[in-house]
Amino acid sequence: MSEYPDQVAPFARFLPPQFVGPRFDNTVIRCPLRTIPGNISSKVVSADQISHIFTEFIREEIDISLLFLQNIQVIEIYDVDELGNSTCLVTLSIARTESTVLGNGSTTYITTTTTTTNEKVVETTWRILQCPFQQAEAIQLLSNAILGDPAPILKKHKLLPIVGLATSLKHPSGQQTSGRLFTYLPLPIPTGFPVHIHALFALIQSRQSLLNAREIGLMSDDQYAISRFNGIYVLVS
Repeated sequence: MSEYPDQVAPFARFLPPQFVGPRFDNTVIRCPLRTIPGNISSKVVSADQISHIFTEFIREEIDISLLFLQNIQVIEIYDVDELGNSTCLVTLSIARTESTVLGNGSTTYITTTTTTTNEKVVETTWRILQCPFQQAEAIQLLSNAILGDPAPILKKHKLLPIVGLATSLKHPSGQQTSGRLFTYLPLPIPTGFPVHIHALFALIQSRQSLLNAREIGLMSDDQYAISRFNGIYVLVS
């Protein structure tokens, strides 16, 4: 902190009083925004636009954002005004039970998400099912679909043949879950099923849609192989 004070100063409000240690047991994400057009992009994002993005995120999907993440237990979003006054907009916490191993190697457990705002506290209970598949089987299927050995590509991109499902057991609204696709975090892609489906899908850079190996245009070998791997995931799930 003493070596780069200008970089850590914005995080001071989140640190314990008189903090001087080398380790902080939480994660704070800072997004420096462009205030004037530059060479990389001419787009300038206003504070109102950022506020709208977070408002929509809180309203639409923060309550499901931790379902398939294993190492994060709490998310807090703060608004800090020009005078340095901070307001907590939302807190999301998740509690997970111990996993139960099923006969086919899959595991299942219960999670409870709690979303807290100034207006209300919403608690939802979910059952999560994690279904791993044999890596050798996935490699064999890919070998039949593409030229060359897919193993280096899978290792490079850390792709694993695991599918997860999340179904709501008790939702405060009593409404049926409208399923989404996930690659760890929710994607803007509905499943058409009353469950959320997680897999390491091949995505375009913006995470707005899946890569399509059959589309016309330039696509690298890695992208082609991953998109074919994505097809295997869809088939298996």
